[in-house]
Formats: sequence, structure tokens, C-alpha cells
Amino acid sequence: MPHLPSWSDLRKRATPSFVFIAPLVLLVLLALYIRTTRPPELVFLEVDLPRTVSPVEDGSMVLDATFRIHNRSDEVAELNVAGECRVLRWFIVDAEEQIVQSAPRPDCAEDSVIEIVDAKSALVYSTAIELDESRYIAGAKYYLQTRFWGHEAYQDFRVGN
Repeated sequence: MPHLPSWSDLRKRATPSFVFIAPLVLLVLLALYIRTTRPPELVFLEVDLPRTVSPVEDGSMVLDATFRIHNRSDEVAELNVAGECRVLRWFIVDAEEQIVQSAPRPDCAEDSVIEIVDAKSALVYSTAIELDESRYIAGAKYYLQTRFWGHEAYQDFRVGN
């Protein structure tokens, strides 16, 4: 019959391994906890779109969009972009993430543009995005990807009949 080690022998052999492995496991668990419990952003972009966009009588389609940059901090937030054309940039993709339409490129000055958002308030901007109806399929889902004052957001909508 083979010799079985006693409990005290097992404890003596396992203690150095436990002392090394236990802190390592705790560090991994702490890293996972920190990664999954990030604090909410203090300055962020929210986009409001209608759930469905349909052509009007003349056949055109307009996507009414409202952009809100919320400042939840106790200090003013300074928004800064490299030029006025970079204040609002957008493009629309389909379910396969193929670009369907993007913002036209107007001629703009490349001077830096700055906007201030007061503490505990929001900067609100509304615009109508004219959609090229020939590029959209009725009933399909699309996604508006935007960059407004350097903050990004992603919002879906459908094209109705």
C-alpha cells in the first residue's frame, strides 16, 4: 500500500503555493471589478431620433435629430474642435455596417472653435438631416453614427413605407 501523507504534511506543502496564488487571484478579481464598474462619464453625448422615418408627400425623407451634450460635473466643460466643419459629423450605416450616406463636406474655416457647457447643464442642438430616399429600403434598420463637439454617439432608426 502506498504511503499517504498526513494532513500536516499536506498543509506544509500547500501553504507556500497558497501564499503565492491567493494574492494573484485577488488581483485578477480586482482588475475585473474595476473594469466592469467604471464611473459614468461626466460629459457625454445623447442623440434623439424618431424611431421611424417615412417619406413625405414630395418623396423626400428628413431625419430630425437632436444632439445633447450633458455636463454632469460641478465645473464648466470646454468643448474644442479644430474647425467649424468638425462640430457635427455624421454618417449612416445599414445592418451590415456598410455606409449608406454621410454628411456633405461644406467649405469651412479651419480655425479652432470653442463652446462652453455650464456645470449640471446641457448644450442642445437640433437639425434636420435630409436623407437620399433612393439609398434606403422600407422596413430596414439603420444606424446614425455621430461625432458632435468631439463626443461620439450611435443611434438606430427604421425607414417606414
